[in-house]
Amino acid sequence: MKQIDDDLLFDLIKYHVLAYEDNEVNFDIFHSPELEKSIRKGLSDKWIAWQKQNAFKKYKTSKDAAERECNRNIYLDLQGVPKDFRR
Repeated sequence: MKQIDDDLLFDLIKYHVLAYEDNEVNFDIFHSPELEKSIRKGLSDKWIAWQKQNAFKKYKTSKDAAERECNRNIYLDLQGVPKDFRR
């Protein structure tokens, strides 16, 4: 099961749900630039973590050596491992 951080979940609720209470939009309270920045960073971090996890899974479950090596390099690129540091 994939989960998101409690702070990110609360920020998303504030932004998308609480700003629309009683069919009235209250952007001043819940649509601040700081809140949007926090949400964007949280979702971006989650997206990057998902990409890394997915690349690692593909690397580990590849059926042939060429595909495995390709997926290994994708995973190492996402991890930021320099090419000259790899075996």
